[in-house]
Amino acid sequence: MCLWLMIFLLSIELTPAYTQTTDFPIYKWGEVLQANPDTIFGLSFSKEKRAELPVELTRFSHLRLLDISKNKFVVLPDLLDSLKNLEVFIASKNDFTWFPLILTRLSKLKKIIINRNNIEQIPDLIQNCKSLEKLDLSDNPIGNVPNSFFTLQRLKVVDFTGVRFGPRYQTYIKNMRPDIEWILDPPCDCME
Repeated sequence: MCLWLMIFLLSIELTPAYTQTTDFPIYKWGEVLQANPDTIFGLSFSKEKRAELPVELTRFSHLRLLDISKNKFVVLPDLLDSLKNLEVFIASKNDFTWFPLILTRLSKLKKIIINRNNIEQIPDLIQNCKSLEKLDLSDNPIGNVPNSFFTLQRLKVVDFTGVRFGPRYQTYIKNMRPDIEWILDPPCDCME
């Protein structure tokens, strides 16, 4: 029985932070340096111990998925503005304390996965993410949700697992948008 438990635990650790069947391959940075940038739609910098993105990333204007998870990012550069086709942004396990405002300028973003950071606040500018369908801010010390958040009409799934909201606040956000699938921990009376 212990062997099965070890295998299960190892499989959890080896599972990527974001899994999706894409109709395009997801490359590592070293694999695309000589590639035609118009042919690259998915790029991963995961587990590279980076704190900055290379300026050459701007060449990849057709990029639809960018994964910078498990790095040391604190801020994102304005060069991400050039990635107008970006639909999926993954930044799990970094050092963000602020929600990256540059993401609110990427109008085609459908999924933002920025869990396991230290983000305390969702900016009002989140309302600019009009294409957003899924937001994963789990395991961040979020204090509350701005009213502008509730205007995101395409939003379907919000993961706040590990965010400590009291029962009244959980009821409030669920009532504000009952059409959203809210993924929340059981409410804690200690937060009231």
